[in-house]
Amino acid sequence: MSNIYIRKSEIEETDEGNICLSAFVFENDAERKMKFEFPEKYREYLTTDRADPFVAALVWKAMKQGSDIECEDPVSEKLLYSLNHLYIPALTFEFHDLKDAKVKANCALPYATRGATGVIVSGENHDSKVFGMLDSINEYKPLVLITDGKQLNDDFMKDLDERKIFVLPVVHNLDEYFSPEPAQTATIRRLAAALALQGLFSEIIYIPQYNDREFKLDPSNCDRYEVLSTECFSTDSLRFLLTAF
Repeated sequence: MSNIYIRKSEIEETDEGNICLSAFVFENDAERKMKFEFPEKYREYLTTDRADPFVAALVWKAMKQGSDIECEDPVSEKLLYSLNHLYIPALTFEFHDLKDAKVKANCALPYATRGATGVIVSGENHDSKVFGMLDSINEYKPLVLITDGKQLNDDFMKDLDERKIFVLPVVHNLDEYFSPEPAQTATIRRLAAALALQGLFSEIIYIPQYNDREFKLDPSNCDRYEVLSTECFSTDSLRFLLTAF
């Protein structure tokens, strides 16, 4: 199986006036562009000097194929170490349909960040329970809710406004890179998009579907081991933190 090559990342504007962080991905003699699209006002925060979001998005595909990932841009040192020495070895040991893979890249220095706190909700339920979980960790005051562009209900939006939490919709084309395994790649999609914004966030609160006592390496549902993914996808600059359940 051929390796996956991630070319240098770049920023481009869309016809709709948004901004994209993109990189060409070369595999099997074909090249296509992976894109993460955000509102234009977040341009200055996009992670342009490292391959972190693209590596995170492709690591599951690499293990399914037994392909190494080679990057022209460097990768954050902690992310590179965690993927090669914990995440990939743990999952390939547990799941026999996954194959060994390696991320090959130079190490990137920590990213200069604005230091904001964000929040990601695992799963589909954006409701009042989200705020109860945030209230349980009062020391963290998230400014931004990262979503996949889905429509949020009016009551939830009203609560966000009262707490001065802004919605940041993310559009990407990651579906083009995965076989039809939406449950297995759900966490990867959320975390990869957030890694594109390391200039903004120093920490992101991740609200899980399962509590830590339900941790399980489930071959059909990656949300069962979110605690492993959030730890291994954290970088020197951006930490993913699970709330209490």
